[in-house]
Amino acid sequence: MIESRSHSIQLSNVSTATSLQAPKIITNMKLVADEGVYLIWMESSVSIRFCLIRCDCRIQIIDVERNAAIFSVVQTQQDSPVFLATFRCQADAPRLEMKIVPVERNKSCKIQLYISMEDSSRAVVKNFQLPCLCLHQRSHANSSPTTPNHQLIFQGGFSLADVHDWISSCLPNIPDKLPSDDEIQFFFRHDRWKTTLSVHYGKGRAMFQSDNIGALALIKEFISSEATVKNIQLSIVTNVCNEASVDILRRIHPQLLQLTRQLSNMKFSQVLKNAATAQTARSTGDVGDASSKNWMTDRFSNILQEAKNSPPVSDVLTTINHFTGFLAHLYKSHCEFQGEYKKIQHISEVITSSTTEELAEMFLSNEENEQE
Repeated sequence: MIESRSHSIQLSNVSTATSLQAPKIITNMKLVADEGVYLIWMESSVSIRFCLIRCDCRIQIIDVERNAAIFSVVQTQQDSPVFLATFRCQADAPRLEMKIVPVERNKSCKIQLYISMEDSSRAVVKNFQLPCLCLHQRSHANSSPTTPNHQLIFQGGFSLADVHDWISSCLPNIPDKLPSDDEIQFFFRHDRWKTTLSVHYGKGRAMFQSDNIGALALIKEFISSEATVKNIQLSIVTNVCNEASVDILRRIHPQLLQLTRQLSNMKFSQVLKNAATAQTARSTGDVGDASSKNWMTDRFSNILQEAKNSPPVSDVLTTINHFTGFLAHLYKSHCEFQGEYKKIQHISEVITSSTTEELAEMFLSNEENEQE
């Protein structure tokens, strides 16, 4: 769970505004790990008029059906990383919810909520910080101690406070207060990808281990950038485990292929519905008329039934993009950690059209090239 900090800003120039008290409002943001989203909710002692959401990185917001509000995205410049959106609430709406779909990246992101309420000349501002690996969560121990892992090791002239601050920006639920121990260790997991990550650090040294080399790549980029700002020289050692990357690929890629088949069947179900409607319109009702015979096979009926129980097409597309983006970044990170990256045109199409074993060969081919 991520705590928020709040303060009030004045919305008018009324001279007596300094004596006004902002209505009480409670906000919270928590990770829904299996969905890969953050749920944000707010509840006020009075009705909420509107909420402006500002984020300094690109995110996606999913409206919640039970909201009595109109949601809209504010257009910003195409090259701007800033995301803006608004909820305009209907009458008597003391509660508002939304889902944030973030992407793990090589920098932390700040989310600001500007909340205006009825009968108030002020807005309340709530701040939330998303760390680089915002979809990971703390665990008490390594949940998969026998899983093969990659290693990322930093050494240099940094203090314990320096490295603790870097890790706090990379990973969630790190204590603000610097622990008194000389050596510190934390464990994390990612529920959607079923991966783990551990960090063991102290003065002058930090070691990260994970079966997800994409997560290590983001940590490497962030800490390298922060060390450069502070003029700290770093020695970086990476140890790549091909077995770890191929294991993830063989676990995730079949799920992606299943999603693409589901999307194809959902689109085909619409064709079947249109054909059935046209058939009904042409039918004369004569039992002996060939055009009135039932052409709906069991397979077609199953496709229609599955489509009824499926989520909206837009949700399936979003999930497919997340899976495809994850595997593309996994491949890129795996190759770069080995010192070789061959850019593949239309990598997303390659990932969705290849078999799992064909993609595994792509990962392992970089190891073979390095050995030659």
